[in-house]
Amino acid sequence: MEAIDKVRAKRKVVRSASTKFVNKVKSFLEDFDEQNETNQEQLFEYLLNLDAKQIVLQTLNKEVENLLSDEELFKAEIEGANESYVRTNNPALSLNLPKLQIPNFSGDSSSYLEFINCSTNVIDANESLNNVDKFIYLKSFLSGEASKIVSGFALTEDNYKSLMFESFERQIW
Repeated sequence: MEAIDKVRAKRKVVRSASTKFVNKVKSFLEDFDEQNETNQEQLFEYLLNLDAKQIVLQTLNKEVENLLSDEELFKAEIEGANESYVRTNNPALSLNLPKLQIPNFSGDSSSYLEFINCSTNVIDANESLNNVDKFIYLKSFLSGEASKIVSGFALTEDNYKSLMFESFERQIW
């Protein structure tokens, strides 16, 4: 149990006992006789006891406040550290980079190397895309003879892998 929970539990017990005691004093006051010395002594003891309980409750309340303040400071410190971590790991780009353009590939062997390098680095390396999506993107950059060859492939994960790592590597163009 955390320190604050212990203090709160202790305060709850003292508060409950104080409430019961206050009710006892109220009951006593209903039948109070000012002329009776015993009643006056009893009332004086009750007042001292109430003062003591009040001091204990105030002390426990201060402890709770202090612990809450420490806990809140701790939370703020953690949040500040998290924000700092996010800021350092997500540096803002100060440049406006041009959009990446993948050249269209028609099957001409002279443009093959440029196309395969761009498509591998831009499409295949994109981990947020599944292989079917990568296949669709790849097909969108094909024209002519290359488009005819790839159109025979169904849009599946395996066909994308096969196309990228077998057909292009063998340079069927």
